[in-house]
Amino acid sequence: MTSVEDVYPPGHGTPEDPAGSDARRQTSSGDDRPGTTADPREVWESVIDVFEQAADEPKVAEPIGRIGHDVLIRSLDVEGSGLLLVCRDARIEVRDVDGASADYTIEIALATPDLEKLAAGRSRTAMAIADGRATYDGPVRQFLRVLPLVQAMVNPPDAMGTNAEDIAQEIV
Repeated sequence: MTSVEDVYPPGHGTPEDPAGSDARRQTSSGDDRPGTTADPREVWESVIDVFEQAADEPKVAEPIGRIGHDVLIRSLDVEGSGLLLVCRDARIEVRDVDGASADYTIEIALATPDLEKLAAGRSRTAMAIADGRATYDGPVRQFLRVLPLVQAMVNPPDAMGTNAEDIAQEIV
C-alpha cells in the first residue's frame, strides 16, 4: 500500500480533495456520468420550496419548531445563498438570507448533489457531513434528528402492507 489509490478508494477523497472528484459528478439519477450535473440554482430553489411546504405542514413544522434553534442552510455551489429556518414555538418560519449576515445557532452547507437529494427526500445529511461533502457549525445533531420529517413529507415511506408484493397479489 504505497500509492494514494490504495489508501483512498475512488470517490472517497484524498487529503488534497476531501470530497473526491467523483462526488461532484453525480446527477439527479444518482449515476456518475461526468459533466451531467443539475443546475445548482434550480436545485437551490427546489430546496427552498421543500422547506416552505414543511412550514405549512403542521405535522412537520411542530416537531421541527420545538428544537428552538435558528438554522442556516446554504448551498456550497450558489454564491450568496442562504435559507434561515427559525424553529421556535412549534412552528417554522422560512426566511431568505440573500448572503447577508444572519443570527443562527446551526449552519449546514451542502453541495448541489446533496441538496438535490434533500429536495427529493433522499438525503443522508449526516453521511454528507461525515464524508466531508457538507460543512456545519453549531449543535447540528438537534436539526438532523428532525430533518427526516421533511424528507418523509417529500418522499413518504411505504405504508405498512402497501409494498409492491402486496399490491401485485391484490391485482391477481
